[in-house]
Amino acid sequence: MLSDDNAVESIFLSDKGLLSGDVTDRLFIDMSTIMPKTTSSIANEIKKKSGAFIDAPVSGTVAPAAKGELLIFCGGNTQDITKAKPYLNILGRRVIHAGKTGSGSLLKLVVNLPLAIYWQALAESVLLGKSGGLSDEMMLDAIADSSAALAVLKMKIPIMMGEDMPVAFDMKSMVKDLSVILNTAKEMGVNIPTTQSSFEVYSEAIKQERFMHEDAVKIIDYMKGK
Repeated sequence: MLSDDNAVESIFLSDKGLLSGDVTDRLFIDMSTIMPKTTSSIANEIKKKSGAFIDAPVSGTVAPAAKGELLIFCGGNTQDITKAKPYLNILGRRVIHAGKTGSGSLLKLVVNLPLAIYWQALAESVLLGKSGGLSDEMMLDAIADSSAALAVLKMKIPIMMGEDMPVAFDMKSMVKDLSVILNTAKEMGVNIPTTQSSFEVYSEAIKQERFMHEDAVKIIDYMKGK
């Protein structure tokens, strides 16, 4: 997994990149979260050199990866994905074939989008309740036991309450992913104003260096003005 589109393009397409040599019959698997357009472009270059490529970004962080419990989104032809599955199954509990090359990348963006908005919306709900005298702990406990809860929320509450825990997905990465989502939506002619709003909030937060590498759920602290 590489950090962004430029990094992936460099590792494949630079003068000393992976495609600088003979790649005939080799299968490349990229698990980065990048634009579907970039994925398709790289796949085409590999195909020209008689190689094969699938995009296989994941849902999940370090802990699920260590347990082989990632959710893996694949784009590419069935033959190549079948060939890759023995390796992907080591990392993932499920492999979803989303469609042609680039479809795995697009599905990853589709999955990430509501999560970004959720943490911001959760922070806003806590701000509303706090203004009326409700405690953060009580509100988060109530939300976690309601239909408004994500499966991961109970695991994240200690971080939101200030406990020092390993960062699973930081705000800098959130801004990068939201940027990829917005650029992809623009190319497709899709209007996603709520996502634009979330991008602006997270972008403002990481202007403060201390938030840049905080877990994305700590957007609640930024919105509280801490």
